[in-house]
Order: sequence, then structure tokens, then C-alpha cells
Amino acid sequence: MKIQALKAPLRTIRVAAVQYQANQVNKAGNLQELEKLIMQAAQAGAKLVVLPEMCTTGLLIGDRKNASNLAETIPGPTANSFSELAERFNIYIIFGLITQEGDIPHFHNSQVLLSSTGQILACYNKRHLFGPDWHWADPGTNGFKAVPTNLGVIGLGICYDINFNDIWAFLLGSRVDIFAFSTNWVEECSPLPFWEMAARQSGIILIAANNWGGNQSIGFSGESGVMCPIRGMLASCGPTGDSVVIADVYLAAVH
Repeated sequence: MKIQALKAPLRTIRVAAVQYQANQVNKAGNLQELEKLIMQAAQAGAKLVVLPEMCTTGLLIGDRKNASNLAETIPGPTANSFSELAERFNIYIIFGLITQEGDIPHFHNSQVLLSSTGQILACYNKRHLFGPDWHWADPGTNGFKAVPTNLGVIGLGICYDINFNDIWAFLLGSRVDIFAFSTNWVEECSPLPFWEMAARQSGIILIAANNWGGNQSIGFSGESGVMCPIRGMLASCGPTGDSVVIADVYLAAVH
């Protein structure tokens, strides 16, 4: 007797990676522009929108004094603004920002996941700091995050984290469906082949939201995109310019 394996039905989810160059001195202006890009993604039908690392300030903030002027608590002004959009458009939003906690205080390069009802589901603090981070940030000690949602299990990670085995061991062990990757990837070469290889080798959908541009000391590569394990690169944008990358991904209806 021939036995045929049962396959879980697939469902389609539209996702978005937002590419944005933050103005280093205009946090309020960044927030307004990001809100426009989020609305653009929502109007295109996206149910999950991923924003870059430190998207309201940019990466190059200098020192702890500057960090103290830019950092927020969670919840706070940025989380509240994005929560309203998440609830209004019934979308999940993931974004990066500078956070602070404690009386000392401790500053973190953080990533927040909001539900489609505007609730804060998780706040991850970057564990593996990159060069400019060390001038102001404390390494995260609150652990990697994998959050069950109506869309599937979403894993969080920030930029330099992707180069280390511990986050991949966690994502695979947590049976993550989607890796929401907020980054300020530097302008050495195109990141797309590396991100595509990561998606193929891990079996996890990867949504990379990047910065672009930079200054005389450092540049960022842009090329935000959505990668999947089977088909590789689904959609991406160029190395420059603010953009919303839209792609349809397929997940099992039952995890």
C-alpha cells in the first residue's frame, strides 16, 4: 500500500521591508516620514512591516550624552505613534530605536514588535554590538526573541547579530517562520547574496530593512529585501533612496 505524506495547506501573507535614511538631527521629521512609508505599505496590502535599525535617529549618534537625548522607554512616544498605525491598519510593525532602562541608565540598540492591535509583543536589545554601537550602547542581556503571532512565529534580530551562530541556533530551535531583520548594513558590497544564502540555509523567510547613504566615515548599502528558502530573492530595492519593498510569502496554515 502506498502511503502519501499529508502536506499542511499554505497561506499567503504580504510583507514589507521599509528602506529609510534617517536624518541625524530631526527625530520628529523621521517619525513623520516613516509613518508615510508604513501607510504606503499598508495600502499595498502588507500585514507585516519591518523598519530599519535605529530608524528614528540613524546609527551614528556619537556618545552616551547624545544617546540620553534620543533614547526612549518602552512604551514611549515612537512606540505609541506606531501602535496607533498598527491598530488603524490592522498590521504588525517592527522597528528599531534607542531605548533606556534603569536609573543608571542603560542604553540599548533595540527592536520592538507591535501586534495588529497595537500591543507591544516584544522588545529585543541587540546582543552583538557593532563598532559605532560601543560608543554609547550596552549589550543586550534580555535574550533573543521568537514571538507566536497570527502570522506565524516571528524572530527578531538586529544587524551584526546575523553573523553569529547563537541567534541562528535560537531561531531554528524556536521554529521561527519569519526573521524580521532591522539593520544598518555597511556599504562594503551588496548584502543581498548573503541574506539570500541565510534564508536558504536556515529555511526561514528573511525580511531585511536597511538604511542607505551615510557620511564621510561610513556608508550604508541599502538593497532592502525579502528572501525565502525555496525561491530565494522575492523582492528588493536599489542601494539608494527611501523605498517600500513588497512581497508575498507562503507559510503553512498549521505550524
